[in-house]
Amino acid sequence: MIPTVHLVHSEIRFMDGAKIPWANRVSALSNDEEYRHTISMLAAAYAARGHKVLVVSDRVSFLKSCAELTGDKAVCVTGEVSHEDRETLVDEILYGDANVLYGTQAIISVDTLSCLILATPVNNEPLLTQLVGRVIRKKEGKIDPVVVDIQLRGKTAQRQASNRVGFYMKQDWSIKYL
Repeated sequence: MIPTVHLVHSEIRFMDGAKIPWANRVSALSNDEEYRHTISMLAAAYAARGHKVLVVSDRVSFLKSCAELTGDKAVCVTGEVSHEDRETLVDEILYGDANVLYGTQAIISVDTLSCLILATPVNNEPLLTQLVGRVIRKKEGKIDPVVVDIQLRGKTAQRQASNRVGFYMKQDWSIKYL
């Protein structure tokens, strides 16, 4: 399946500065309350449109917080979740009422997912390809896939966003600016 990319403009700033370690910048973003609410609201909005949503980040506390903000139809699967509990949570997406899956980049395959929200800055084409692959798998009855790319403020964020847009263009995917 071929996704449509939704570029979502945000006034939220991603810290710049070569002297600030990358991990600290990502942590600051994931601890930003406005950002958590933005991600949670986007996930709920796409789920309301009929999507099974995957929100990806490498910050567990961020994922848990967003899942709580999203409500009862959200589940959170991270490395902290036992294999048995992970299967139960994934079954909620596959067969139950859950329609938003918050997970780390190592999340297992769930063919019904149709919307990816990139909740962590990504500037790595192989990783981006892998993440998008989670929502473009064919499944009967699945709605057309969407990739939601948050366009943050700041020089680093804008450079990375430009690189991602270039990647989407190389793939010849439809891009919509929201």
